Amino acid sequence: MIFGRDNRKRWSKWDIVLLEAFEILEQERCGKCGTPKYLAYNDSDDILFRVHEETCHACAAIERHDRDGLESRKNKDGGYDDPEPGIMAVPIAWSYTTDELGSYRGPYYEAEAERWESIKAGWASERRAE
Repeated sequence: MIFGRDNRKRWSKWDIVLLEAFEILEQERCGKCGTPKYLAYNDSDDILFRVHEETCHACAAIERHDRDGLESRKNKDGGYDDPEPGIMAVPIAWSYTTDELGSYRGPYYEAEAERWESIKAGWASERRAE
């Protein structure tokens, strides 16, 4: 419902097919890391994995918020009081320079593509050196 009106339409055949395809994709991923199962669970010696660290600044803000909140929930027995039910930390992105956060999407993915090409090239040169 948007603006108080029920604008839902009956699902088309394509809606259902796309949902089923999405569910299949989700079921075919490792539940922890999200890697497709045909790669993640494959015993082949030809498939290698390297771990690359990335920082989610939204998750980091939530973790800082939770850590700081933990101190305020210390009780006199040395334990911690439970937080109020239903309260959760939600990150909200904002920018000093623009209200249009979508403008960051294109440059981010272009830089990511270049970075991953560089990483893969390094891996390929390491493999050739073996």
